[in-house]
Amino acid sequence: MTKTLTKLRITAGNTGVCRQIIEKAEIDSFAIAIYIMEQPKSEISLFSKVNISAWIQESHSYLDRVYTIQNGAIDDKYILNSVPVVTSQLAKAALRLQRVLEIYFS
Repeated sequence: MTKTLTKLRITAGNTGVCRQIIEKAEIDSFAIAIYIMEQPKSEISLFSKVNISAWIQESHSYLDRVYTIQNGAIDDKYILNSVPVVTSQLAKAALRLQRVLEIYFS
């Protein structure tokens, strides 16, 4: 169990950057709920599938687009470009957590 948690922490990336984007762009649970409601049911179904390897690969696929900080500074352009990715990933995380909890507590 400890190995798995350590591995997940390593692959989680720089959460400080995401937190700054969330705070500056004011992404909240309401924004995430709206994003989820706007998605087609087929997409919601895909987001909810439990496949941790696929989740990790998907997150890594965003590295080139999301982590392009120049001189260690996060500017408004960076935030604006990152908001759709961060919002989408948070929505997917919420749906995936819901599914995992359903599996283990149903």
